Amino acid sequence: MSKKQHSIDEQAFARLIEVNKQRIVRICRIYAYSLPDQEDLFQDICFQIWRAMPNFKGHAHLNTWLYRIALNVGMRYQQKNKKQREITHNEGILQWEHSPVPNAATQLEQQEQKERLYAAIRNLKETERAVIMLHLEELSYEEIAEITGLTKTNVGVKINRIKKRLLQLLTPKSTSYER
Repeated sequence: MSKKQHSIDEQAFARLIEVNKQRIVRICRIYAYSLPDQEDLFQDICFQIWRAMPNFKGHAHLNTWLYRIALNVGMRYQQKNKKQREITHNEGILQWEHSPVPNAATQLEQQEQKERLYAAIRNLKETERAVIMLHLEELSYEEIAEITGLTKTNVGVKINRIKKRLLQLLTPKSTSYER
């Protein structure tokens, strides 16, 4: 490979990572618990994308290909690092915020809700984590099916079941008794 081709590949890679950075970060937050682990996972995902770039044939959409790599690396990473598993039952809402926040208090509250959601998602099964992550990224059922290898119908069924499961995990269990 010539220096010019290698440089073009580096530029394409840098653009690909920059455009998809927030998506990769969200995947890292699902599969790694601490910030240093998330940073390590981010680097591992980027490395695997770099290694796989020469093999990208264009049969799938570039984002589909990237998600597939990121999710597979995340799943492998979590399997290697299962020692940190903890289950938390917290209240929260199942939504993804993409808009700017008006003030610091609201921003803090939304960040806490996201953290509770990430904690709940970490307690799902591997396939469920992948499906809900892609759903939160606003991918269509068809795109999720292509990435995960599930049927479009199965994706819809899984998303409904996962939402119910997350609501169970996010709803606090009553610990008080009534008189």
